[in-house]
Amino acid sequence: MKKLGVLLGAAALLLARGASAEAVVRRALVIAHNGSDDPSLPSLRFADDDGVLWAETLQRLGVETTLLVDPDEATRATARPVLAGARPPTPDEVKREVARLRAANLVDHELGRQTDVLLVYVGHGNTDEAGRAYFTLAGGRLDKASLYADVVDPLGANYVHLIVDACRASGVVGSRGGQTDAAVLAELRGMLAREQLATRPTVGAVFAESEDGETHEWSRIRAGVFSHVARSGLMGAADINGDGKVEYSELGAFVTASLQGVKGLPARLSLHAFAPT
Repeated sequence: MKKLGVLLGAAALLLARGASAEAVVRRALVIAHNGSDDPSLPSLRFADDDGVLWAETLQRLGVETTLLVDPDEATRATARPVLAGARPPTPDEVKREVARLRAANLVDHELGRQTDVLLVYVGHGNTDEAGRAYFTLAGGRLDKASLYADVVDPLGANYVHLIVDACRASGVVGSRGGQTDAAVLAELRGMLAREQLATRPTVGAVFAESEDGETHEWSRIRAGVFSHVARSGLMGAADINGDGKVEYSELGAFVTASLQGVKGLPARLSLHAFAPT
């Protein structure tokens, strides 16, 4: 299988390595957390494993990657090299890493380099008492306001790409939490996600969820189904036209087709992919 380097620009997620890519600096922040701050929601089993796999995949693609994860005992026992430098997925650590990435991006801009950042989140999504959606961190939350104001915007990158494997992803990335009619909710998800990202033309997003907003883990692969398929696509399987690039449209088609072939899911997952404009 071809190994692709990441070019996070325009509609393309990935570009084959070469001289033309030397002026592009690629970085990633992977945040993975099994836990939930809602007593009614059990902890996830494989979000930490997905975080490790995302970090390993991106490093293989030549991306400078930081992993924030609190691995469970089974994951720690694997002694994977990427865990050696991992830090816990707390709000303070997220803030610290965003500041580091911003400083590094500013230096590269002064040197005339393009900077691209992947932001990957794997974990629990939920809604609070007011119906606002959020992602769970260790000892904190990341809602839509803080995702963009405290993480995405301060990065100062030329392009930011969000890859999310979490319940209620649309409510944080660019839609609305709370309960409403299913048909209305489906329409709002697409409309408001586009509207949110339209105000940030250099930001793209990819995530999948079912009609009830859930995503799904699968013990057979020790991973989230969407994350597993998306990683396969980014490693080259989604390069449909064989030009060495993986674009949003290609990744979307690949993930959609792959999810349709998965047997035994309690609900059908649908993909949401919004390329930077």
